[in-house]
Amino acid sequence: MSLKNLLNKTPFHLALIALLGLAAYSNTFDVPFYFDDRHNIAGNPLIRDLRYFMHPSLADFYLTDAFRNRFVGFLTFALNYKLHGLDVRGYHIFNLTVHILNAMLVYCLILLTFRTPFLTPPPLPSPFSKGGRGGISDEGGGGGGSASFRRNLIALFSALLFVSHPIQTQAVTYIVQRFASLATFFYLLSVVLYIKWRLIPPHPPLAKGGRGGIFFYILSLLSALLAVKTKENAFTLPLMLALCEFVFFEGPRRRRLLYLAPFAGVLLILPFNLIGDRHLWEVMLNPGGMGRLDSAMPRSDYIFTQSRVLLTYMRLLFLPVGQNLDYDYLAYGSFFHPGVFLSFLLHAAFLGLALFMLIGKRNAALRQAAFGTLWFYVTILPESGLVVLPDMIFEHRAYLPSAGAFTAIVSVAFILPSVTGSRRARWISTTALATVVVLLSVAAYARNGLWRDEVRLWEDIVRKSPGKARVHYNLAAALWSRGLVEKAVSHWEATLRLEPDYPGGDEVHYYLGMSHQSGGRTDLAMEHYIIALKLRPDFAEAYLGLGIAYLESGLPEVARRQFEAALAVNPELHEARQYLDYLKRIADKPQ
Repeated sequence: MSLKNLLNKTPFHLALIALLGLAAYSNTFDVPFYFDDRHNIAGNPLIRDLRYFMHPSLADFYLTDAFRNRFVGFLTFALNYKLHGLDVRGYHIFNLTVHILNAMLVYCLILLTFRTPFLTPPPLPSPFSKGGRGGISDEGGGGGGSASFRRNLIALFSALLFVSHPIQTQAVTYIVQRFASLATFFYLLSVVLYIKWRLIPPHPPLAKGGRGGIFFYILSLLSALLAVKTKENAFTLPLMLALCEFVFFEGPRRRRLLYLAPFAGVLLILPFNLIGDRHLWEVMLNPGGMGRLDSAMPRSDYIFTQSRVLLTYMRLLFLPVGQNLDYDYLAYGSFFHPGVFLSFLLHAAFLGLALFMLIGKRNAALRQAAFGTLWFYVTILPESGLVVLPDMIFEHRAYLPSAGAFTAIVSVAFILPSVTGSRRARWISTTALATVVVLLSVAAYARNGLWRDEVRLWEDIVRKSPGKARVHYNLAAALWSRGLVEKAVSHWEATLRLEPDYPGGDEVHYYLGMSHQSGGRTDLAMEHYIIALKLRPDFAEAYLGLGIAYLESGLPEVARRQFEAALAVNPELHEARQYLDYLKRIADKPQ
């Protein structure tokens, strides 16, 4: 078998995708739980008992909305916990498997689109002959082996960029962002199955105008349901399927709308989930509340800022330098700010160019580039416009949109070879893309190496977001766990200096109290414990610390009241009981 024949084989392509993904993420299996991992996984009672998934009403006491909206994602965490407990390796193996499967689905999606009516090259002497559909053959023929080879290369390199790009590390290595990667899996699978079904011609067993392979259609619908129940951004799926119909297929409009109607029906699940336990009339009086999540920012300001955020995502896709788990992003409050206005102009230009590429001659590479561009904008829409989120930017939000972006980038790289038929141009494009894939894989491996060390990662984040209280808080917690008390104290103090009313202020003051207490500064320790208790009156550990401080200050009766208060809040706090026993022995000791 010649090298070219080997390079043109789908099994070889799939194996290459899997090997590259394994290589780029081979150093992630011991990456610890981070940030929201602790709340959603390590400290989440829901995933510890599968009964909550068989009887969801039992879960009303905890994470009600998240559990309802992301039921499938939480179920996978529960299965991980059932098999591995809190051993992170099992969680990472699952995440990486999903990521590799997503890259394979990107590959399959592009290959299938090349078989659709708009992109199937007819047997014409030239891709620009009158009435032709513009295949991507080398010598202008009607889609021979060279055209097939290039179609396979476009699919392969799009998938390789997807699997190797370091921007994906946050959706893969950061365990809780399985919500993003798993929703993408079901999303891509639904689109792939739908196109597969559409490519099967009608046949007699179905009613007139029906299609064969209804099994693929049903599976596509089921996958759409699973996507919506994994993460809310999947609600763009019907719009994406409509885009596929417009870009790749032909036929009576009414029939095509009937194909899409059940998918639109699936999405009715989402608004009912968002309504939750509220009455319908409350939602009707305040419809904006459904598009807002713990953020007081005006929607207009959010949209203005997201115009800049989208450019940041695009810049990271082309040049993944300065990646950050927790950005401190400047908010914009005016459409006429130069940065915002120019951003809107650029987005309008990209969208206009994509629509222009769909008009006129049906060159396959141009049409794929247009489809990829529109995919990016449609799938980024929920988190960058429709819903006002408390955090302006997170890299995992670009995970699903990046599938379209990489398709567009690779298709553009092959436009010149497809138009000129030049073998040299094709060789240059292939070599350049292969080099980029290797460099991105190395960058992803290096980025994943940073995730392995919690202190190093948070130090990197603090360097990039020094004015954000939350990053100082998380670095302080990581330093404290390493026994680096003095460094931790400086970052907890920075947390309160940057945000005096920090939501986790009770814990900050508690840890500051402990650090001062260990350093013999009892008066300062008591001040912090008292503030912690004002912020959280049921903070048992703060009562314990305050009691110890009073005891060290020679006030045993006051200390006793603190230990009793600690046990009243948490009867299992054995250390408080030990101190009470000690005080009792001292009191009973003959004078």
